[in-house]
Amino acid sequence: MEISLAEKVSQNPKLLENFNLEEKEELKYSWEFWGRPKQLEPKELYFTWLVLSGRGFGKTWLGSQWVLSKAKKFPKCHIALIGESAADVRDIQIEKGSSSILKIASPKFFPVYEPSKRSLTFPNGSIATAYSADKPDLLRGPNHHFIWMDELAKYRNYQEIYDMAMFGLRLGDFPQLLITTTPKPIQLLKDIIKDKKTFVTNGSTYENRNNLAGSFLEIIKSKYENSSLGQQELYGILLEESEGALFSRKLIDETRR
Repeated sequence: MEISLAEKVSQNPKLLENFNLEEKEELKYSWEFWGRPKQLEPKELYFTWLVLSGRGFGKTWLGSQWVLSKAKKFPKCHIALIGESAADVRDIQIEKGSSSILKIASPKFFPVYEPSKRSLTFPNGSIATAYSADKPDLLRGPNHHFIWMDELAKYRNYQEIYDMAMFGLRLGDFPQLLITTTPKPIQLLKDIIKDKKTFVTNGSTYENRNNLAGSFLEIIKSKYENSSLGQQELYGILLEESEGALFSRKLIDETRR
């Protein structure tokens, strides 16, 4: 398993002996330092970065770091944060979660959060705005440079939200979309994977074992390791159909009204 620079340093502390106190302090907030190789932005050009992973892989942390990186690199850019509900965006992506933007942002680049405006404003003028997947009309009108969609496969109206988001992803020279989700067998994910402009990252729960409780890993492995649900929720594998399904996803999509 590939490890982060932070894990390498823990094995060999001498790697930081030439760093001063300020540089060491800034490492606390460094994406490149803490991220495992799969959690770092692809070097290849992409329009969509699709992160399909198991529970606990660290995809929310990855998403928050991606937003902070884009906001800092492109002053005055506009970023959309989309979650299944308003509470999900607020709690998981922005404010309360241990990997949320406000929890991992550096004091040197800390945004002002205005809940009433659903927005984060960064020191250089970049703005990230929250949108709820259950209110797709909010995405009619606003345009963005970058969009982070979290847990897309859980959205009840995933196709409508995706379409509305795409119509507004048109600012700047190279707009980009990040999707972080545990997969479900929906046609939209299959179509995104097939797109030549998509870079796909697959990751399992076990890749983040150093940050997860040992008892949790032991229990889920014994219960779900050899099941279809385990393949989906632990290894981030996109299954063709849910186990025991009476009606195929393809049939449902083709007969939807």
